Amino acid sequence: MPERFLAHFANYVGAAEHVQLAASLIGPPPKRVLVVGTFGGRDFGGLRVRGYEVTGMNLTDDPECPPTVATDAEQPWPFESGAFDVVVVGEILEQLVLDANAVKEARRVLTKGGVLLATVPFAHDEPEYHVRIHSRRSIRRLLENSGFRVERLVERPGLPLKRPVGVLINAVNLALHAIGQKTYYRDAAQAMGNIELALGQRDSRLRTTMGALGLIHHGCTILARPSEEVARYKSVNVREFGGR
Repeated sequence: MPERFLAHFANYVGAAEHVQLAASLIGPPPKRVLVVGTFGGRDFGGLRVRGYEVTGMNLTDDPECPPTVATDAEQPWPFESGAFDVVVVGEILEQLVLDANAVKEARRVLTKGGVLLATVPFAHDEPEYHVRIHSRRSIRRLLENSGFRVERLVERPGLPLKRPVGVLINAVNLALHAIGQKTYYRDAAQAMGNIELALGQRDSRLRTTMGALGLIHHGCTILARPSEEVARYKSVNVREFGGR
């Protein structure tokens, strides 16, 4: 893993607990994983360290995450059908105008029993590059209308007071490092990733309210499998807006 990315994993409220959550959802290696969007190395480096066979796909070349193929996710992907067991689309779908094109390409390159792991923020339009504003319903509808069946949806943060907890964990580990040159970030990240998984599958008014107020970075991690029910919402539109 590139050295400049290591700091993302050496703290809570970083990348390590997300990778723990992702690994829990997609199952253990060996698996062929395509990571769409390698910037920051979170999914690419984190999953590779855990033993997965990882290939990257990025809008531009990324020499720090080899092998990575440079291509536009909205256009046809340069991979054979059924080439991967897992496709990870982390914090990408909200940046795509032609997001359904990318989801359908993910479906094409997955094996018959493969899975899509996607993460999106909820109700977040501050960056100029966020062109899709998602909720639980909208991301589910996008995936289901593009040929997937949603199996798990884990809201994040599952732990509503994640940042204060993160500050406490970081403070304790800094103290332990000063005393004995040892930290327990890995253990803490694994434990918190498991807590995120357990709590994030339950509806929480506190989490929803804090997200709406901008007090937490609200979003979800979603696991889906290819499905043959690709025309579900077409029938809904015909019913609602078709001729009488």
